Amino acid sequence: MLDAKSRGIKNPKFWSLIATGGQNGGGLLLYLFARRKTTSLMKPAEVEKFLQLKRKIYCLLAVLFVLFLAFAAII
Repeated sequence: MLDAKSRGIKNPKFWSLIATGGQNGGGLLLYLFARRKTTSLMKPAEVEKFLQLKRKIYCLLAVLFVLFLAFAAII
């Protein structure tokens, strides 16, 4: 939704639901097709905030992966 808002795409909540729906990724392809015609309008402060959020998500995923591996090794 952050990407859709920064690009000025109408109905960002709708597009975030479309992009996350389905098992085969068809919604994501529709969203990427809609966003290719737009440019990002993020300010430098917003870009920094977005990058911090992205780093936090990557760290959380890494911790979850390590916990999964540790749990799998125990079993």
